[in-house]
Amino acid sequence: MTSAVVCVLGLASSRASADDLRLAWDAPKECPSADDVRAAALKSAKGEAASETLEADARVERGERWRVTLRTRRAGVASAERQLEAASCEALAEATAVILALALMPGAGVEEPATEPATTAARAAPAPAAVEAPARERAAEAPKDERPKGPYDHALGLGASLATDGTTLPAVAAGGAAALAWTPGPARLEVSGSYFVAQSETAGGSAAGAALTLVVLGARGCWALARGPVELSPCLGVDVHLVGARGFGAARNFDESARWAAGTGGALLRVPVAPWLALRAQADAVVPLARPRFVVENEGTVHRPSAMGARGTIGAELLFL
Repeated sequence: MTSAVVCVLGLASSRASADDLRLAWDAPKECPSADDVRAAALKSAKGEAASETLEADARVERGERWRVTLRTRRAGVASAERQLEAASCEALAEATAVILALALMPGAGVEEPATEPATTAARAAPAPAAVEAPARERAAEAPKDERPKGPYDHALGLGASLATDGTTLPAVAAGGAAALAWTPGPARLEVSGSYFVAQSETAGGSAAGAALTLVVLGARGCWALARGPVELSPCLGVDVHLVGARGFGAARNFDESARWAAGTGGALLRVPVAPWLALRAQADAVVPLARPRFVVENEGTVHRPSAMGARGTIGAELLFL
């Protein structure tokens, strides 16, 4: 060891012997040896040593600074662990010897000396508060309500249904419908579209007539009066009927179209079968605000919508958001 070690540790006599300290020193070649560190520690241990032999393991690593990890045991039971850093390996060896000397004294643990070499910086493990703080922050950021959504907690619904119409075409028509609904609480705002299979009708006993197609675009508002195993909602709305007529069988055939609005009122029944799925059925009375007449020139009237009728759907609805 260097003369600085002697100055730091002092020249006082000691009754501690080599049997009182067993040191495993794992360090690069340029560092002081294990014998040097052990001798300096024993020389500095003033007074009678503790009854149990002190066992110490020191591992020295070199990075931006020199670092030693020091672990001590008495009677095979671990008593302390410490990490020190210094600018040089010699300074690190000095600090290690001082700590071991203090640990050799009766009733002493491995603690850092009150005055360390100026080049040594000890780093203790993080305080418990520093470890727990992120956990508290994560708890504060976690959602407070982890309850899964039920069938009445979703904001949107997308439905697909079979549809019938007994108002607009010559006979009861079958088709399909799709609807998109926004459901803020018990309220429901829905837009829909339906397409019905074409029907052919002739003018009286003539062979001349027209093939009629029907598309319905609608919007309605509903309010849930009951929610539980089933949901029942009265609804009011307005539809736009788009009817196309393609003539056939006459000397001169024409393609015509007409559009008009209709008021609707009825009820929607929904039965949730899963948190994300519900069965639905709807029935509406339909009152057309216009009743255009479809005719074949020189042959007569082919069809005129009813003054009042009904429309219904049955299908399923996906729930999301």
